[in-house]
Amino acid sequence: MRALIVGDGPEGPRLRALAEDLGVRELVEFRASVPYDEMPAVYAHASCLVLASLPVRFWEEQFGMVLAEAMAGHVPIVASTSGAIPEVVGPHADYVAPGDWVGLARALEEGPLAAAPGSRRAAPAERLVRFSLDAAAQRLGAVYDELLGRLSPPRDDGRRDRRHVALGRARAALPGMPRRTAANGADVRRRQRLGRRHRRAGYGARSRRSCCSSCLRIVASGRV
Repeated sequence: MRALIVGDGPEGPRLRALAEDLGVRELVEFRASVPYDEMPAVYAHASCLVLASLPVRFWEEQFGMVLAEAMAGHVPIVASTSGAIPEVVGPHADYVAPGDWVGLARALEEGPLAAAPGSRRAAPAERLVRFSLDAAAQRLGAVYDELLGRLSPPRDDGRRDRRHVALGRARAALPGMPRRTAANGADVRRRQRLGRRHRRAGYGARSRRSCCSSCLRIVASGRV
């Protein structure tokens, strides 16, 4: 068995050192990035996709595009129950509790690695369509249409206030998408603080500058 770890970050050096300490460095390949047009080949050569995400204080796993990609390629999935993972994959994965590494090893041994090489697991076409790029783009477009196009009632001075409460409407505009994804999985009070800081710095809906969609939603909502 060989493991391919795609991606990099602060944990990269520790994982490489751990592979060395365990004597499995030659069996583990680390790739900091993979061009997107090469990803189909990565999935085609994989016996399974493992997404063993750990929740932390202000974050838990989101939509996880790799989950949709693996389902589209009929690649078996072994994942933790962090955040929106069960909402995205549904019953078409083998689940373990976050941080249960023994359970993860067992799920791999008794699941994908016990099957014949190249075995595939098909997900329902409806689920694949729901999480396709086109469907996701349509839902995201609906959020921005809601943010930028709807006007609130006239104010006392006769002018129209373009601010509106976006977070609840954004969640309502995402039928079929994971709730944790729409809310960005983060603590709302923390995102409000981010919005205040970025508004003071000149970011937000009233300027041409924007830093990220989460803060844009907070600033545009007027909850700052």
